[in-house]
Amino acid sequence: MATTTNYIGRPQSRVDGRAKVTGEAKYAAEYNVPNLAYGYVVSSEIAKGKITKIDAARALVLPGVLQVFTHENRPSLAWFDRSYQDEVSVPGSPFRPLYNNEVKYNGQPIALVVAEEFEIARYAATLVRVEYEAEPHVTDLNEQREKAYEPKKTRSEVLSEISKPFVFN
Repeated sequence: MATTTNYIGRPQSRVDGRAKVTGEAKYAAEYNVPNLAYGYVVSSEIAKGKITKIDAARALVLPGVLQVFTHENRPSLAWFDRSYQDEVSVPGSPFRPLYNNEVKYNGQPIALVVAEEFEIARYAATLVRVEYEAEPHVTDLNEQREKAYEPKKTRSEVLSEISKPFVFN
């Protein structure tokens, strides 16, 4: 199947161009969908450590809030790491949001507020109170360089090595 690239470097007619630049075009978030729930993520405020207490009571009593998911009440997830990996995954356990009380990085999702309106979900997220047990963290990449993961060779790299002519010495 041949691909053509006659459009590269040439002006193209955009059917939706006028509507987009004038503000008349509707974007996905602007469509009114009945009974849609909205989510807003609560992020960790520490770089590394454990969540010792998470209190969503103030958020849950807010009218329009449907649920606040945390590591304590999230739906069941697959137990084994292999359920989250494929042939190019790095070694070790993959990151699973809301899996447990461990904080691995700053800004990590630690709760999800679900509400009937986006604005309610966003406001309710500010009402979730979290207590942490912070642990020392490392931000200097050079200190951790010896622990860096060396990826396996890609299929094309292996094939290019195989296809090199063999030379006898």
